[in-house]
Amino acid sequence: MRIASLGARFARTAERVIPDPLAIAVGLFVVALALAVIRLGLEAAIATVLRGMLEPSLLAFGFQMALILVGGHALAEARAVRRALAWVASLPRTTSQAAALVALSSTVLGLLNWGLGLVGGALLAREVRVSFAKRGAPLSVSLVSAAGFMGLLVWHGGLSGSAPLKVASAGSFGDAIPVSSTIFSPMNVVITLALLVALPALFFALGASSEDERVPEPVEAADDVAPTEGVASRALAIVLALPLFASIALSVVERGPAAVTLDFVILLFFAAGLVLHGGVLSYQRAFTSGVESATGVLLQFPIYFAVLALVQASGALTSLATAMVAASHHLPLAVDDAAALLTFYSAAIINVLVPSGGGQWVLQSPVMLETATTLDVARAKLVMAFAYGDELTNMLQPFWALPLLAITGQRAGQVMGYTVLAMLVALPIMSIGIVLF
Repeated sequence: MRIASLGARFARTAERVIPDPLAIAVGLFVVALALAVIRLGLEAAIATVLRGMLEPSLLAFGFQMALILVGGHALAEARAVRRALAWVASLPRTTSQAAALVALSSTVLGLLNWGLGLVGGALLAREVRVSFAKRGAPLSVSLVSAAGFMGLLVWHGGLSGSAPLKVASAGSFGDAIPVSSTIFSPMNVVITLALLVALPALFFALGASSEDERVPEPVEAADDVAPTEGVASRALAIVLALPLFASIALSVVERGPAAVTLDFVILLFFAAGLVLHGGVLSYQRAFTSGVESATGVLLQFPIYFAVLALVQASGALTSLATAMVAASHHLPLAVDDAAALLTFYSAAIINVLVPSGGGQWVLQSPVMLETATTLDVARAKLVMAFAYGDELTNMLQPFWALPLLAITGQRAGQVMGYTVLAMLVALPIMSIGIVLF
């Protein structure tokens, strides 16, 4: 079967069978709660739910995600940014070209920073839709939207990868492991380059038989007809933006590439949005219009925080990871390859229930450290195997797709047939890379 036809079949099936992301979140919550009740008892499980949903550090993270989403949306509404995005979006003339361009852009941005990849890929996908609509050209909106999610399939091997950056400092995973042995290792460089080629090529091929449709021409953005900013509004924008830019610059000077964190991206979006909108009133209007896009994040993240707390408390997933790593003795591979490969698979499975790189690292890293010590295998290889597993199943878990769905106006089922196919393409690339290196 040609890959393009396979993609169309996957897309149709996914749209029929994949439920709404909120239903998936609630379903995972029920499973995690049942496991916790069995292992801990009802009273302890309920207490864990409350503790997880209201955990201050996780609530702060949820608010950060809402800010990066709304801030990115507001930045994209600035006239200069819209024109730049519109120029890039005008380059492709067919669905194949558009899907490949968006996939390549989102993967590159995702390697720089997962937040940039998530928001930037979605915004470019939306702008491509606008460009095709204005020309009256047919487009597979769902395919192009799915391409905008590819940054989340490569991010953990990039500059913002949680696990590699965590182990770069001495701590719970033993002595420090430099990024030269993780992010910039030959294994990661080869796997990442292979994905940078394979994913755009996949989406180009999928576009050949995609079910293109005429999309309605969008209504002009409010900023095009907004009243001119007054002197006071412009002055306030500058007063707010200058210290933010100074903080950003100081951070880059002091920390170099390591400065690009989630907070860094939020500040950058905020400061750039103020300047490019030319005043606080225009920025406020754009910010307000973007708040709706954060609804899914604000509603569903606390549910997933409860899931994380429940699986941590029950110990069920730690038991799964331990069992899979123990099975490495029985594979016809070198011990370090077998341990890394099973760490990869266990991370992929656990990510479905705990779709947070940092949260999953807390769960799985003690098992990995024990494995590395017991089997005398390279810790750096286990770290990257974990990273690949964590990013792989983002393609079938709609948690991180919520911002993309909000920006592009798609439903989970409309894009996840394509993202699952991308996952199946990435799976052998990652597996073979782990064994070869």
